[in-house]
Amino acid sequence: MPSLRLTFLCLLYFTSILALPKIDMMMRTWERDTPLILMFLRSFEIFFPMELLGNMFLILDKSKQNRITASVMPAYVSVVYEEPFDINVNFIHPHDSGRLDNGRLISQVSNFFSDKYGNSEVIGFVDSDVIFRAPAMSHVLFRDGKPKLFCSQHRDNLGMDSARHIDSALHQIYPFSCMENFPFLMWRSSFPRMRNWLKAKLHNSNVEEALLNLVHQKQYINFFGNFAILGSYLYMYERDKYHVVVGGNGPHSTCPEFRAGMHVHYSIPNFRAYPHKLSWDYFRTASEAIYSSLRLCSNKTSVEDKIRSIHRFLSLEEEQEYMFGRPGHLVKKGCYEYLDNETKTYMAHLSIWCNSF
Repeated sequence: MPSLRLTFLCLLYFTSILALPKIDMMMRTWERDTPLILMFLRSFEIFFPMELLGNMFLILDKSKQNRITASVMPAYVSVVYEEPFDINVNFIHPHDSGRLDNGRLISQVSNFFSDKYGNSEVIGFVDSDVIFRAPAMSHVLFRDGKPKLFCSQHRDNLGMDSARHIDSALHQIYPFSCMENFPFLMWRSSFPRMRNWLKAKLHNSNVEEALLNLVHQKQYINFFGNFAILGSYLYMYERDKYHVVVGGNGPHSTCPEFRAGMHVHYSIPNFRAYPHKLSWDYFRTASEAIYSSLRLCSNKTSVEDKIRSIHRFLSLEEEQEYMFGRPGHLVKKGCYEYLDNETKTYMAHLSIWCNSF
């Protein structure tokens, strides 16, 4: 009977989820992003597999404004207040010409010490201007029990100057960048090894001091990239512990796979024309993406439309930056077959997810 088969598949699906490691989610941000945080949390509640959630941490500086932000968070959000790092630079924020870059840099340095919060096996980072939009997310987050590590070979200007200053061995991977995907997943056990690597390469036993010194060296500030540094380290020295996906068409690139997150601001046409992210178009774009994903469960949505929607989750990279991917010209042998199998497998997971409600 179809109902018995569906029950069996659902049982198998949720059993496989429970076998995966738990994730502590981390968002390091500030009070001005409160509307964006609430938008992200709505998508999180819809799409994240809560069976995998350890804690959802919101990490803020100690300030009155940030306490107001904390007061409107849902009960499942664990708010942490940090003393901000002593960063005082005169660089302009790369995405907001109206303010200095201190806050972004404080947030990025903080990420290197995130394993002091929670106790789940995996830590997942997310920016405040991101939403989740992939139903059946567990299939998108892990492969064979390993967290997916997304990088790309279509550009090299996000954080790699600082990464290669830390470790000249990273010149072997060019072009390269790991500022591509959210959530950025990392085994908790990788953090101590990563910091030992930083101590050795920066010749300083105080990792915080070494990173702050790097931040204040102007030649490495554009673009000091936390995930570029973390991702490059993982790719170079711990890739056997991760399922690695590399976008673009470089020598290290893999076939495209699906990604759970969408960096909303950069999907808006002419996003650089917006003076700040709080705009009607931001929330319209985020809402439409969530709605489009929910339509994947509708019997009125054709298979062709579902596949088109699913393809928007791809890690595909071309000459320009497509943060959430789209079908295009695949030059690597076997990738069309691989993508076809990925789509079919994901649609099977999607069917079970849709029928679980």
